[in-house]
Amino acid sequence: MLAVPFVLSGTATAIIEPVQTTFAAQLLPPESRGQGLGLLSGLTGLGQLVSGLAVGAVWTAFSAPSAFILSTILAILGLVLLRFIPVKRSAAGNPS
Repeated sequence: MLAVPFVLSGTATAIIEPVQTTFAAQLLPPESRGQGLGLLSGLTGLGQLVSGLAVGAVWTAFSAPSAFILSTILAILGLVLLRFIPVKRSAAGNPS
């Protein structure tokens, strides 16, 4: 029964990670793109470590479904918060 949430979680990660890297690359100035992407990668790894520990604690203390529900709620909250990131657009309408 846990196969479905694991497959959905893996699919979401496979979609989100390349999109976030592309989004960051478009927002960063060319002269600091490498540094910015390195920082993004480091912070993403740190976030995955912390979230893994937190979700593992919820799984252990409560249940597997509770852990997936918490993860889903936090993912949706993250998507909502993305709407508030200011993006400068060029005359062509592309992020600059």
